[in-house]
Amino acid sequence: MPHDQARQVGTDISPEMDRLALQAGDDDVIIGPVQECLPRMSEKFDHIMYHQAINFLNTYEVSLVLVDISCSHKTQKSLTIGADEMPDEQNESIKMLPPPMNSLLEINHLQEVEKFGVPKGWERHSRERYFGWKSPSIGVDNEPITGTWQRWQTLKNKGIAVATATQ
Repeated sequence: MPHDQARQVGTDISPEMDRLALQAGDDDVIIGPVQECLPRMSEKFDHIMYHQAINFLNTYEVSLVLVDISCSHKTQKSLTIGADEMPDEQNESIKMLPPPMNSLLEINHLQEVEKFGVPKGWERHSRERYFGWKSPSIGVDNEPITGTWQRWQTLKNKGIAVATATQ
């Protein structure tokens, strides 16, 4: 599909984000928790990008989401996962906020993503740690790690494995 015909689909738990995403150009937004939305999606995508939503899942749900997006063939070419290394001080500060803000605790799943490794049929393309943001309330730096994986495809006529990547 040519770039100008690309279809962009998002997931979010907020109906307001649905409205904003559609207004910004998304073709579709599926409302609900990502761990429930992904298994219901039957569409295949060239690239899946998964950032920040992982921070709000429990450890079991993270494993289910990683298996679903990497092993279900929903992702045809490449997958990008971003995991924030949430410092404990960040959540302690959030707990002190008034409701409902004090319920937005984030879980550091960096170890789960790293332990998941590289699924069969994929190769790791990149892994990058970078400065994400500095918490204005407690002054702690957040340094997410983003990793990109590419699916290997076998050329039928030559039996040669090649990686396909999207730009």
